[in-house]
Amino acid sequence: MPLEPSAHKALSSPVFLLIGVRGAGDTWLAAQLGRHPRICMLPPVRAYNDNVRGDGLAGLFSARFREATSQAVPGDVMMGDADPRWFGAPPAEIGGLLASVPQIRILLALRAPIDRAWSASLTALKAAQLDPDEVSEAWLGDFLFSAYQRAQGGYSAALGAWRGQIPASRLYIAPFEDMVARPEAEVASCCRFLGVDPAGLPNVAPFDLDAEHSAIRRIFRPALHDRLVSEYASEVDACERLLGRDLSAWRVDALARCD
Repeated sequence: MPLEPSAHKALSSPVFLLIGVRGAGDTWLAAQLGRHPRICMLPPVRAYNDNVRGDGLAGLFSARFREATSQAVPGDVMMGDADPRWFGAPPAEIGGLLASVPQIRILLALRAPIDRAWSASLTALKAAQLDPDEVSEAWLGDFLFSAYQRAQGGYSAALGAWRGQIPASRLYIAPFEDMVARPEAEVASCCRFLGVDPAGLPNVAPFDLDAEHSAIRRIFRPALHDRLVSEYASEVDACERLLGRDLSAWRVDALARCD
């Protein structure tokens, strides 16, 4: 749905949207970018509702920016929002957003789907108030291969929807693995994509995965991992073709990533 006419005035400043799969570092990246003096990140959404109704995501996007720009914003400040729900948005929603804000830039955070799945299982354990040592292999299998989780790992359809509607010059892929291995360089690359000087950015906070890796070791099941490798093999292949880049690192054993 196109944004309301009143939103066009509110969006007179340059705008970008940070999207991606959950657990792909979008929260960390938004926090780092928000420290730049020429980037204004909207306050994070406290709780996401995946079943958006009414005006849809474009309506929520419009409302958030109208509220944020109720005060004067310098014209050279890049305004950004982070909302992972846009990653799998229907093509009609994407088209409506791009028609209303034709110069919007998109930062898309991706993570190896197998690693994302193990990370998501930790979040599920916390929500269920289960200790990693209490969970059974059957419980993990039901979660990892649920319809919802399999859809979350199906990147190629979402990538195709975005790449089919936005010029390549306004779409930037931010790999989670680069955020972890080279945090300063990756944030600087994002700044350059957004048209702001990375020199204005304070020191970038390191990405600490020690706690997550330790917890994954406690729930890791080789048989389930082998199933995940098989499940997402075709997705990794499809993403390689869509992105035109080597994603062999996504096929590395999850435990190897923890070493």
